[in-house]
Amino acid sequence: MAPTSFLLVRHGETLWNSELRYQGHQPVALSAKGVREAVCLRDRLAGRKVDGIYASDLPRAFQTAEIIAGAHPQVEVVPDSTLRELNWGKFEGLTYAEIEERFPNEVVAWRNDRMRCGPPGGENLMQLADRVIPRLREISERHQGQTVLIVAHSGPLRVFICSCLGLGLDRYWQMPLDNASLSIVESYDEGAILTLFNDVCHCKDEA
Repeated sequence: MAPTSFLLVRHGETLWNSELRYQGHQPVALSAKGVREAVCLRDRLAGRKVDGIYASDLPRAFQTAEIIAGAHPQVEVVPDSTLRELNWGKFEGLTYAEIEERFPNEVVAWRNDRMRCGPPGGENLMQLADRVIPRLREISERHQGQTVLIVAHSGPLRVFICSCLGLGLDRYWQMPLDNASLSIVESYDEGAILTLFNDVCHCKDEA
């Protein structure tokens, strides 16, 4: 039986990305560079057969998905709030330096146990995984043997890759994903294969 192929895309750049601000659930749109990156992704994936497109409903991811979907007019982009980035709570909108200054005790607790301790008012990694992984398993069952494009954020994509490869969430930090990156997971009955990871070669002219 053919594998189920996941084309995993992180959204294009936003101004907050360039300013190194935590975005979380904030409705931040793509920057002009992010739009160009999404167009590069559209062109790269234009020749791929895509049977389903699912995207976080946050503007930066949904915009990216809609641009890519321009090359696949027969497939509708399905917005999905369960694919949102980790909720960073009171950290959202701040740089790491600002977070350390305003929430020194909370930062220490969070860094010591990111799986169980989240930012104040936000989520921890286990909560993110509990939200994202069941939904992506549902999508996998719906599209068995097909190719699915998932456009989301670094957090949910990394926990999904860890889950597919049987890695603990403690390995999450070892899988950085750049803006507009493409990763591919091929899912078989016996397990999953990561055939491409954090590839941004399509954005070489946008550096």
